[in-house]
Amino acid sequence: VFTTIGDSAGDWYGIRLVRHDASVVIKNCNIEKVINGLEILSSRIDVFPTLENLTIQQVSGRGIYINVGTLSPGAQALIKGCVVKKSEGDGIFVSNSREIRFEGCEASFNKGSGFYIEGSEVIITNSIFKANKGHGVYGRGGSKITLRGCTIQDNEMNGVCGDYWDCSLNLENCTIQGNLGRGVSNEYSWGNYRPVTLINCTVNSNGGDWGVVGAVTMRNSVVRGNRNGVYHDDGEVTVTDSVIENNGGWGLYVAGGQASKDGIKRNMIKGNKRGIGFGGVANPFVGVEGNDIYDNQE
Repeated sequence: VFTTIGDSAGDWYGIRLVRHDASVVIKNCNIEKVINGLEILSSRIDVFPTLENLTIQQVSGRGIYINVGTLSPGAQALIKGCVVKKSEGDGIFVSNSREIRFEGCEASFNKGSGFYIEGSEVIITNSIFKANKGHGVYGRGGSKITLRGCTIQDNEMNGVCGDYWDCSLNLENCTIQGNLGRGVSNEYSWGNYRPVTLINCTVNSNGGDWGVVGAVTMRNSVVRGNRNGVYHDDGEVTVTDSVIENNGGWGLYVAGGQASKDGIKRNMIKGNKRGIGFGGVANPFVGVEGNDIYDNQE
């Protein structure tokens, strides 16, 4: 246990790695009541420390901060089984880093976002982001974010959010529910939309204006019980083999762009106030086939 005899967070700086070799291992530790819990600021790109089964809580800054640049081919950056709770800032922050992987982690009850990603490429599997005062997962600065088998719920802003300068969001087998903002959103501050890919995902009962917003590709997914369902703009839209139901406004609204080769096909769109709509789309019904659209109020 790395802690302090004081009663409050911020009595000491935490653990900072600036120069290290491949032998650095931090496992099965508790880090608490610090300024920043764990910082990885390595000047080397050929190795990454072993980080497993860490619990970081009650810090006055960020729980985990990583800024390592682009690692060499073959260098594996994997953080496993780490839990970050009750930080005064963001739970996990990754900046200017490539191919950073997180597996079986949790960031919850933090006063910032659960996971903040800036100018980085991050792959997150089987992890939980819940009850944070910011977003569950937030990306900006051209970040490429992949989430697989994750749960993002009960955050006070958006569940998963891309913002500012060309982020991409790719989600597979994820549940995004009960967030006070949008479920999944990839929108520039200036109203431009960027790629959102959902495969086998559930977006349920989020409180923002839409469940899903972006340049949308969605397959085998469920969007249910949001204020509105799915909003697509910019580029080609794909929505196939999905259920869009019981949303308070639109089920699916295509504001711009056109259907992709795979189109809008074999979906069930039911129980919404409005089923499917198009705005500013030339030939809106091209590529719209084999959908069951019923029991919508308007």
